[in-house]
Amino acid sequence: MTERVRLLIVALGLIIPLSYVPLAANAQTAFNLDAANGFKEFKFGMTKANWAGQLGAANTKIDNMYGYKGSCCPTAFGFAVRGISLGFDDADKLVHVIITLRDRQQAEGQRKAYKTVREAFGKIYGGDIKQQSGDIMYQWIGQKAGLSMVNEYRGAAEGGWEITLWFSDAKLLSSPADDY
Repeated sequence: MTERVRLLIVALGLIIPLSYVPLAANAQTAFNLDAANGFKEFKFGMTKANWAGQLGAANTKIDNMYGYKGSCCPTAFGFAVRGISLGFDDADKLVHVIITLRDRQQAEGQRKAYKTVREAFGKIYGGDIKQQSGDIMYQWIGQKAGLSMVNEYRGAAEGGWEITLWFSDAKLLSSPADDY
């Protein structure tokens, strides 16, 4: 084998594996979202009975959605949490964890929240989804779980952006914007 062929083999041995690094990095972030399978102690598939005495009325018209009154999760991604709602399917299994951040964010805080979540889960799924009202939703979708970060603009007088994080069982995400 000539020196030139040997160098070519070594070069290809380095280049080909490196070309898969971006794919592996994206797969790792989807894996992280799937490995969480919910958010902290809230795991998809757990039954409503796991939070007996810790659920109350939720401020929503969505069926089988409850406000969480327990002590878990005073923060999410470094931001104070105002409220957590848990959504269940017809078999009373957890399918949604909805976290609303306590303080509304001005543009800088909204960008910081997005950057923090993106660092945890990587590239968003299919780009951002802009709603007609100017609100923005970002999505991360794995094989088992998905996360939608909804940024609803309330106006400067009301404090800016209200940020809600929707963790959902991926079985419900056939149409990504349906829950918004």
